[in-house]
Amino acid sequence: MKILYRPQRATLDEAMSELKEFKSLKECFEHIVAELDDAVKLDDIYMQYYDYDERIDWETYLVCVGKVGEENFCQEYGTPQGWGYLTFKE
Repeated sequence: MKILYRPQRATLDEAMSELKEFKSLKECFEHIVAELDDAVKLDDIYMQYYDYDERIDWETYLVCVGKVGEENFCQEYGTPQGWGYLTFKE
């Protein structure tokens, strides 16, 4: 099983151009931590089912970040910040 991750971008084409493949969720989430220069911790990354995206044949999961640095989205807005999307493929 592989995990395909795309960041949140203005357009699907833009996001898909940055597609990354990972072997595990931990590896994917560690990539997000590295992208944010360790301003986020692994336990502040959430994932939830979003929807089926027929444009790219993905059962899509929303990847959210609860806190980046001192900004705590959950406390300030009552919900984590959407950061990207992922799917699981054979």
